[in-house]
Amino acid sequence: MSRYELGKKFSNIYLTKREAECMALMLQDKKNDDIAKELGLSPRTIGYYFEQMRKKLGVNTKFE
Repeated sequence: MSRYELGKKFSNIYLTKREAECMALMLQDKKNDDIAKELGLSPRTIGYYFEQMRKKLGVNTKFE
């Protein structure tokens, strides 16, 4: 499994490949439905990836 680092501020936190793809697309202002279509996944799966990232990063919303 590939792990993607987030830089010095979050040096002990790693994202999976799919989480990193979702984050990159979110940073391009794409909505969950658009991300799901682009990655060939369901919107529910995208929501799961964002929930996992929120837990890893200790934030309450994806915009934090």
